[in-house]
Amino acid sequence: MRRISILVLLVLTCLHIQAQKETNWWYFGRNAGLNFNILQSVTSDAGIPTAGMPTSVDGPLNAYEGCFTLSDSDGNLLMSSNGMTVYNKNNVGMFNGAGLLGGDSSTQSGIVVPVPGSPDKFYVISVAAEQGANGITYSTVDMSLESGLGAVTSTKNVKLLAGPTDENIAAIRHANGMDYWLMHRRMQNNILTIYVWAVTSSGIASTPVIYSLSNTPGYGSVTYLGYLKFTSDGSRFASPLRGTGHIVSGVFDTQTGIPSDIQSRRISAVDLNGYSVEFSPSGEQLYLGVWGGTGNYLYQISWDGLRNTTNMAYQYPNQINTLQVSPDGRIYGIRDASKNLFVIMNPEATSGNADVRVFSAFLKGNAAGGLPTFAASFFNAKAKDKSFVCVGNDFKYAVEVSMTGAVADQPTKLEWNFGDGSAKVTQNIVAGTTVYKQTHNYAVTGKYAITITPYKASGIALATVTLPANVVDCVIQTNRMIRTDLLNTAQQKK
Repeated sequence: MRRISILVLLVLTCLHIQAQKETNWWYFGRNAGLNFNILQSVTSDAGIPTAGMPTSVDGPLNAYEGCFTLSDSDGNLLMSSNGMTVYNKNNVGMFNGAGLLGGDSSTQSGIVVPVPGSPDKFYVISVAAEQGANGITYSTVDMSLESGLGAVTSTKNVKLLAGPTDENIAAIRHANGMDYWLMHRRMQNNILTIYVWAVTSSGIASTPVIYSLSNTPGYGSVTYLGYLKFTSDGSRFASPLRGTGHIVSGVFDTQTGIPSDIQSRRISAVDLNGYSVEFSPSGEQLYLGVWGGTGNYLYQISWDGLRNTTNMAYQYPNQINTLQVSPDGRIYGIRDASKNLFVIMNPEATSGNADVRVFSAFLKGNAAGGLPTFAASFFNAKAKDKSFVCVGNDFKYAVEVSMTGAVADQPTKLEWNFGDGSAKVTQNIVAGTTVYKQTHNYAVTGKYAITITPYKASGIALATVTLPANVVDCVIQTNRMIRTDLLNTAQQKK
């Protein structure tokens, strides 16, 4: 029987780049929690009305330090954990969710990473406390089980790295928009080592790729403490070495998974107990929270200042132990054994101008030493629509640009790279316009990573947006006896 090939005409679709909601629920400390789905206006201690503040809620965790949560793309809570037990959305322990090998006194007791290609499955990474023998392990959660409440499967407590390990873990999305990278830093015998695992649809790499900083000076015995964070686009990372006043930092290639230009620099000669670290959304400013000793102050230093000069960081008077960027682009902070919440309103501002606000007695529970750890790419906007693209047809993309913060920190142009070797496209930002569109035609089938990079007037690049384009051959083989009318949306409405 003869076959007839009929080409499906493409329906032009706008993909709106918008903030994700996977990070909208936070559980931490002594039954404390924040819900970013329900926002409110709250007056700060200084009498400043502040809109867009999250709602304080009760949480299931009793965690001294490490904790992590994850919501779906609509902001519905999926799970939370202290590294030892996984709780479902009802704040009840998941089936088979107890007995994980992390520790709630580990700085970062774990993190949740989606299983690429399996939307209902997630890897829960657990990190042991105090250089424990359990090291770093992972378990799999299947959200299709237990009537949608989720359960830990028989894949449980699988060893990734034997102890002793340091108390940190970080994750970032691969440049292909689908896979992930895991990173861990460990200080042992005065040698700093970075471990990187690829997370693909085939699983987590059984053996990490290892990178060492050979000229590491001798440090104290508590350097295993301290957070490890990526920028939201994954191009940079940083981790304080508690007890030293130093921050380790480097650049990262999300395509190859290779860290490079790893440095260790002292940014404070007084507060040696740097504990938490967080980047501004653009990655240009870095904030350090201190825990222990006599100071416990908040510090700010630019990325260039950290990497290329000998300048010390700017010291704010606020005593903040732990920091975490939020879905709204602000950075939130806590202090151990306190109900106070601290908010860095403008983290992109130059040192001393970030507008740190205090909200006393804001939390229902008490804070402790930790805030939830998330894959940093959840704070990097991406396209929600995962539709395929037909090869040889025009496809329209759109990105929504939010112009907030100081004028000098706002983008003035966008650079589009469609990942297929074609020329990059530059698009100027126009006052009053929020949505910017580009049309592209892929000539060859395959999976591409589209990158959209905003630039400030000074030429400094801001956080890059990455989204996948799945380009397929839209030719359908049909029976010649069947009459087929395949028209685009506009034609169908005529």
